[in-house]
Amino acid sequence: MRTASMVLGIVGGCIALIFVLIAVFGAVMFTTVIPEIENSELFSENIDDMDSYDKGFIESTRIGGTMFSVMGGVMFLCAVLGIVGGALAKKKNVAAGVLMLVGAVISFFSVWGIFFAVLLLLGGIFALVRDRKSDTTVAQ
Repeated sequence: MRTASMVLGIVGGCIALIFVLIAVFGAVMFTTVIPEIENSELFSENIDDMDSYDKGFIESTRIGGTMFSVMGGVMFLCAVLGIVGGALAKKKNVAAGVLMLVGAVISFFSVWGIFFAVLLLLGGIFALVRDRKSDTTVAQ
C-alpha cells in the first residue's frame, strides 16, 4: 500500500502542476492579452459609450485574472503537498498520509481540484492503512 500511496501522491502532484500551468496561462490571458486585444482599433469602432464600457471591461478582466491566480496558488500548494507526501510515503507513512489528505481537502476549493484530489485522497488513505507484511511479521 505504501508504494501505491507514493505513486498516487506523486502522480496527483504532477497533475496538479499541469493545472497550475493552465491557471497561470489563464491569469496572463486575463490580465494582459485580453485588454490589449480589446484596446486595438478593431473593437473600438462601434462602441458608443466607451468610458463606462472600458471601466467594466477592465474591472472584469482584473477579477478574472485574480481568480485564475488564486486558483493557481491553491493548486500549487496542493501539488507540493502531494509530491512531498508521495516522497515520504515509504519512510514516514503517517506524515505522508496527512500531507496528502490535507492537499486533497484544500484542492476541493479550486475549480479543477477534483481531477487530482481523488488521487491525493486515495494516496493519503493508502499511506495511513497498515501494510499486511508488517502485521504478519509481528504475529509470527
